[in-house]
Amino acid sequence: MGRGVTWKEAMGVVTQEEIMGAVARAWCYPENEEKVMDIELAIAASKEVCKLFNIEWENK
Repeated sequence: MGRGVTWKEAMGVVTQEEIMGAVARAWCYPENEEKVMDIELAIAASKEVCKLFNIEWENK
């Protein structure tokens, strides 16, 4: 039997923190693991993805 989906999955809700985490994980890919993470670039990329989902950016 398949598993049920959560409300969040069903509604397609994504948070700023999840987007930031996904962007940060890109530095863990084998092709990027030797690279130094650029925090400012990660934040800028996260802000752009938030715009795509109409998520207001909150400075934390």
